[in-house]
Amino acid sequence: MDLHRRHTLEVEVEVFIERLGLAEKRKSHTAYFTVINLNVKQLKDPIKTGLYVDEGDQESMRLLVKAQKRWAFQAEQNSVHDVPPLPMTSNL
Repeated sequence: MDLHRRHTLEVEVEVFIERLGLAEKRKSHTAYFTVINLNVKQLKDPIKTGLYVDEGDQESMRLLVKAQKRWAFQAEQNSVHDVPPLPMTSNL
């Protein structure tokens, strides 16, 4: 496995709502953010840390597969929409 394959990392954030005075919590939503690794010159820098996933932990494996599918989908979408922008007109 190539540990230096990208300079971006996807972060999953889950938000929970808790009503004051009640011990009840419920999940509000989940968001995914892409974080880019930059060096001191603000240039893309490969991430040099690998990701360890225990194959015996089915929940971790499920999350990894979902992340890989999101990554593949985004890469495919980026190539599909690789169309040059139309020129802008100023006479609107």
